[in-house]
Amino acid sequence: MTCSIDMRWRSIVLTYLYDIDLPVVTSVMGVSTWSISRWSLLFRRRGNVIPNTRITPETHWPPECIRASRRP
Repeated sequence: MTCSIDMRWRSIVLTYLYDIDLPVVTSVMGVSTWSISRWSLLFRRRGNVIPNTRITPETHWPPECIRASRRP
């Protein structure tokens, strides 16, 4: 069964942001512990709960400034 993106985000918010125990979230949301753990990992690695999608931070700095700041 595939869960909606909304359900994924709600599970992440409850566990990651509000620090609610995983067993409580699984019983309330009706999703397996494994699924929430997987979504958490996706969120921590990519900043998103949708597979194969990254959230790129937007910046208002010119590209020259960004390149200059990355030099050692």
